[in-house]
Amino acid sequence: MVTKMIQFLALKEDKSKFRVSSESEFLENEKVIFNAELYNDIYELVNESEVNITITNENGDEYPVKTFSKAGKSYRLDAGNFSPGKYNYKAVTSFNGKTYTVEGDFVVKELKVEFANTVADYSLLFNLADKTGGKLFSKDDFSALKEELKENNKIAAVSYVNQELTDVIKWKWILILILTLLSLEWFLRKRYGAY
Repeated sequence: MVTKMIQFLALKEDKSKFRVSSESEFLENEKVIFNAELYNDIYELVNESEVNITITNENGDEYPVKTFSKAGKSYRLDAGNFSPGKYNYKAVTSFNGKTYTVEGDFVVKELKVEFANTVADYSLLFNLADKTGGKLFSKDDFSALKEELKENNKIAAVSYVNQELTDVIKWKWILILILTLLSLEWFLRKRYGAY
């Protein structure tokens, strides 16, 4: 009881009993993830209640209500991907007869793949080929590439051999045959005096 009172009195940060957190910005190919925490009167995490969230876009269109999943003693929701724009959310839960509401917003930014550098950097490719002993050919020099491959004597077929050693003791019939022959030889030499 004393430790719980100390925990209650030492809490100087956010004293709200229901908290919802997420990133403020997402790219359109990223999933929007929400985390929620619900605290009882002595600020212990509980997750007995159901937490629902309503997401609204900037035009005022509401998405279907989503329910958080319980994760440990808190809540988690993967709301999925959203198209670019600004969104508001309202999370609601009730605990011990009280209703708690948290509102917030997030932005989904457009992913502009077409602005990524898609042009080949020929000077970098030439320097890389020069340092490693290679050559650079453009798509128009296909015949020169063929000739270079034909004249290159470093290119050869590669064959691999896989050797596997197995103990003779694993082949019992060979082991028995060898022991029988050795025993027979010893017996014949002993019997006929060639020993």
